[in-house]
Amino acid sequence: MEGTAVWMEDQVYPTINDYLQYLTYSQITQPEVPIDYAGTFERYGAVIFWKYLSEGYHDVTIIRRIWTAAAVSHGATDGLRATIDVLANKHVNFADAFAR
Repeated sequence: MEGTAVWMEDQVYPTINDYLQYLTYSQITQPEVPIDYAGTFERYGAVIFWKYLSEGYHDVTIIRRIWTAAAVSHGATDGLRATIDVLANKHVNFADAFAR
């Protein structure tokens, strides 16, 4: 979920583009790395997926809905399961979204 923190930084400070330094560690350059891998910088490189979700579906609230779905008060759902569930509510298959 660190990738969502980098995503939020880009939302709050859109002209800084600090997220670009992590693209080397993203799934674009390392497609074999799972989105929930907590490696050294890969967790930050996942920002590209969160940017894709919010920009590709024109919905900046999707990240908050994923966090809400993952909240302990909602049954201790993990971040990946929460992402799958929120996308399913939008009739979007996680695997298809991730592949795009």
